[in-house]
Amino acid sequence: MERKYGEPIVAASKPLKTATGWNPPRASFVNMRTVLINNRRSATDGSFMSAGDASQDLQTLYGNNHGWLQGWLRRRLGNAFDAADLAQDTFVRILVSGRMPDAAQSRAHLTQIAKGLVIDLHRRRVLEAAYLDALAVLPENFAPSPEERALALEALLLLDAALGSLPAKVRETFMLSQLDGLTYSEIAAQLQVSVGAVRKYMLRAALACHAALHPEAA
Repeated sequence: MERKYGEPIVAASKPLKTATGWNPPRASFVNMRTVLINNRRSATDGSFMSAGDASQDLQTLYGNNHGWLQGWLRRRLGNAFDAADLAQDTFVRILVSGRMPDAAQSRAHLTQIAKGLVIDLHRRRVLEAAYLDALAVLPENFAPSPEERALALEALLLLDAALGSLPAKVRETFMLSQLDGLTYSEIAAQLQVSVGAVRKYMLRAALACHAALHPEAA
């Protein structure tokens, strides 16, 4: 059966917990630190809101809405720990963007960001579950280290986001080739396009994946 993009590779019976031994990818923290450093530099040259204004506005936004947002997330997720993390991440997103919502629209804006983070969390958990299931069938001497697992998962998440940004036919072409092992001629017949179009789709998908994994070369 063909798997459509966005469907879980395997069903995750429950969210992964820290007891699995999974460590958050260090690259995530490095990326966040880079963003924060860049924003701090921008603040000094006037291209970003002033540090004082940003701090005061964010404190007001946080004080007026953090408890409400965390409660909203807790009801949606059924998990107080994830709710606390995503509530904090929502305000970090606003901080690094430098754009404060109007007071009348603040909760709608926060909800929009938080919904995106909930989707990201779900997709991450599905990928984690699929990856761990794949590792479970490997002989013990072939099992990667925790650091290698974290880096591999980070790469999977980047590729997932890159493929998700592509048009449906480009994405499907890539998956039919790389996951189902179909030839270009078979893909062309299934999608009712020319072999030349398949080649173009594959090139576009490959470039998107390369850019996701090597942003410094983009």
